[in-house]
Amino acid sequence: HTWRAYCHAMIDEMAAESTLALRTVGLVGILVASLGGSLTPLLPGPARLILGTSSRSGLAQYIRAGTAGAMLALAFVHVLTDSYENFGEAAALVKASDNHQWASAAEYPWAALCALLGLIINSYVESVMCTHLHAADACCQPPSAKATKKGHLCVPLTSDDPLGAYLTVTGDPEGTCGSKLGGSQHTELQNRLTAYSMELGCCFHSVIIGVDLGLMTEDRSAVSIMIVVLCLHQLIEGLGLGTVVTQGDFTQARKYTMCIVYSLTVPLGVIMGIVAAETYNQDSITGFLVKGVFNGVSAGLLIHIGCHLLSELSREKSPSFTSSAEGQQRHAVGGGGGVQAQLY
Repeated sequence: HTWRAYCHAMIDEMAAESTLALRTVGLVGILVASLGGSLTPLLPGPARLILGTSSRSGLAQYIRAGTAGAMLALAFVHVLTDSYENFGEAAALVKASDNHQWASAAEYPWAALCALLGLIINSYVESVMCTHLHAADACCQPPSAKATKKGHLCVPLTSDDPLGAYLTVTGDPEGTCGSKLGGSQHTELQNRLTAYSMELGCCFHSVIIGVDLGLMTEDRSAVSIMIVVLCLHQLIEGLGLGTVVTQGDFTQARKYTMCIVYSLTVPLGVIMGIVAAETYNQDSITGFLVKGVFNGVSAGLLIHIGCHLLSELSREKSPSFTSSAEGQQRHAVGGGGGVQAQLY
């Protein structure tokens, strides 16, 4: 038995070493795919093609629609399903261990609860960012004071604006254009909020899938398939993120920083997985619970992103948007979701 155990240990070690080089090469390939997808919309030529004459024309509408469908498909078809499987495996191990104390708790739909937690986290973070960004744009005196500072005057936004405060407007001492410019400021603020929210959800999810790849130490064919799928996934997701970031009112340096940070998340996760593979038992109860929690929270973040993008598309349309264009937008949502679902 000792000799057999030694042989099995040697085989496992050789398998891990044989996939280490493959995972390292995959790390580089995924990084290149992520950079290619996210940075493409920032380049002058693609940016003109994607954005058109304004932030709500060109291909941007359809890319955002496809990204919304892909985020929702990724959440429901992949990540949330994996979370249910992880908690199911943990429940099976609990029952097999005759631990009656936790047997009833194992039947609880923890994956759905974790997804709800992810939704709440992203909503809270978005609320905090909204307050911070709005405070940066708001001025200190009410419009009744008629006080100017460096040629700026505080004017109220439109009455239906949900952020409801005063924004700084240039060159209108009577405040007559406040309503028009307030709406523009509101759109820019929404674009920035969407970009930050999507950055948070995509980065968190990318780290998780990177860790999963880093922990794969046995099956070379499974590692190869995982690398190809992740390259395609990061390319598509990066294109959507880059488009949303391009539409945000950021400096060029901030746009590149956000895209580069996103591109580094999967390689970071792969490195973390490779390091943890030596001591971490992913087939234990704790391992399944950890994966289940992270996948569930990640699903909630992605669901929030997808619904946020869909609500923006239905609320903000270009005046020239025709019924035919709306149909094409719906097709883009279905196409993005279908492509992402096929990567399962």
